[in-house]
Amino acid sequence: MAQSEHGNRMKKNRNKEGQAASQVVLRQVVCICKGIALGSVLKSCQGAETVGDVNQACGSGSGGCRGQRCGPKIRALLARKNGYDPGPASD
Repeated sequence: MAQSEHGNRMKKNRNKEGQAASQVVLRQVVCICKGIALGSVLKSCQGAETVGDVNQACGSGSGGCRGQRCGPKIRALLARKNGYDPGPASD
């Protein structure tokens, strides 16, 4: 029984560590110019078909670089999510 309790505690600790790591990843900045985090971009990817859709939803692509830095990252996220290439970053 003690081993079972120890195993359950270890699983809970790993789950907490995984959640903390996920939060750190979601806070990573995708759009450097505007400081837009991955979590916001991923939320904006829901229902989006183009980089332009994501840009409009979360404000990315409207900073100083006009999407030259974040556009390729967003395009890759959309392609991975939707299973196809959504087109150029300037959409």
